[in-house]
Amino acid sequence: MTTEQINHLADEKKMLFSTTEVGEQLGITRITVVCHIRNKKLKASKLGQVYFIERASLKAFIENRRSPGRPNWKFEAFCTANGISGQLKKDFKKAVDEYLKGLTERYPDKKRIRIITEQLEQVYRQFKEENIVAS
Repeated sequence: MTTEQINHLADEKKMLFSTTEVGEQLGITRITVVCHIRNKKLKASKLGQVYFIERASLKAFIENRRSPGRPNWKFEAFCTANGISGQLKKDFKKAVDEYLKGLTERYPDKKRIRIITEQLEQVYRQFKEENIVAS
């Protein structure tokens, strides 16, 4: 879920959300939302035994949340081998995600699209050209 989607949660004027509402919007259980709160990943206020999450806290949580599932080990290994880190790595990850999105749109019947090292090299070359990245 993107921050644009958060802006359209239920009523746009609504500033507080229950754990159930947050869970439904994020596609996770209410219990998982409570775990995120207890682990201090999601800021919430507690009134009695009920947690309430502010819109701003929910936005911050989503922006800092990693994608579900395991990290792509090929991407991680490629970045490590090529010294890609920090903001450059985040920007390159966006480029790879866009590339994968294009493949998904091109092959809608495929359930899972995997990227190989040669494709990562191709995307990185294009990324460097577009962003004038020093090698």
